[in-house]
Amino acid sequence: GVYQIDARVPGNHWESSTAIVTITDLALTTKRHRDGIVVWVTSLETGGAVAGVEIAAMSASNQNLARAKTDVDGLARLAIPEKHPDGSPWAIFAQLGEDRSYRILDRVNWMFDDVELGGRAIPRTYDVFLYSERGVHRPGDTAYLTGVVRDAEGATPAAFPLEVRVFRPDGKKIDTLIAI
Repeated sequence: GVYQIDARVPGNHWESSTAIVTITDLALTTKRHRDGIVVWVTSLETGGAVAGVEIAAMSASNQNLARAKTDVDGLARLAIPEKHPDGSPWAIFAQLGEDRSYRILDRVNWMFDDVELGGRAIPRTYDVFLYSERGVHRPGDTAYLTGVVRDAEGATPAAFPLEVRVFRPDGKKIDTLIAI
């Protein structure tokens, strides 16, 4: 089910944190189309389709826009007119017995009109990708880098020294390292 977790420091109401946690076996995949939404429900434990799940599409004002049950393939088709009088779909809710799950729609816009879709040029010598062990570092933290080096054909080249230049966010060079 879906739970709200509140953590507070006893005697100090200013120090607290809240999180919404979903513990479920119901994985929801949604696909919008002109006449509504297709919902595919699979089991997180087995990866298989889940039949008989009650699905509801709700608006942001908590109006029920459509209901359906998943078939043997785990699919439910929700017919929702494009200009529904109660608004557009905001979230999909799923329930099978006591197990509940949900998916908020349109959190991420995957239409990237301003992104070059042709890809980048194939490297003529080497292609290097470096990354750290985590995404955020605080001032004073040690950042450990690892990476992948490929030649122009995509193969792993023989070992050779690699110069790594380290820059601050303001563009000032702070170090040069040699990696072998």
